[in-house]
Amino acid sequence: MDSRTPRGVTEDFTSINRLGAGIYLCRGDQGRGGAWLWIGVDDVEKLHEQLKERGVCIRLEPTNYPWALEMHIEDPDGNVLRFGSDPK
Repeated sequence: MDSRTPRGVTEDFTSINRLGAGIYLCRGDQGRGGAWLWIGVDDVEKLHEQLKERGVCIRLEPTNYPWALEMHIEDPDGNVLRFGSDPK
């Protein structure tokens, strides 16, 4: 990478964003299915409790990051679904 590389882009990660929505492209460690999806929600902690009660595979408990309070679940095909709400 050099100084012309856009912010947030690495050899293994990039994103395209518009009007508050984004598509993220990456390689490695994002689930057996090779795909992941990030979905913004109003309250990730409430969603976490609902999904936990239903026995959903939680890969990452709600964790605060600069961009969001985020949790990860795994779907039956091994894809990672990431949910986030405003950071705390």
